[in-house]
Amino acid sequence: MNQFCKEVRKAMIDRDMDQGDLARKMGVSQSYVSGILTGVRKPNESFMEGLRRCGIYGHRIEVAYVFARGVLDVSGIAFSQLSDLIRQLEEMRGEA
Repeated sequence: MNQFCKEVRKAMIDRDMDQGDLARKMGVSQSYVSGILTGVRKPNESFMEGLRRCGIYGHRIEVAYVFARGVLDVSGIAFSQLSDLIRQLEEMRGEA
């Protein structure tokens, strides 16, 4: 299970949600959510938008999304360092 899956699952637990709850709120099938949360499918921006609408967001999930998509070569950079960088960028944009 990749970091993105772990972060989303943790957020779901914090909100007392299961995959079925998340799927219903996002308007997608439970199998689609399961595929992403098991790492079989890669999350896309549409999935991220659905998470945000459900109140599941934050810099740890956003950073993990970048890792999961493989859109940035972050080899040699610790997750916490990248997470801190994202938080700083959000603060600069006035989003934190």
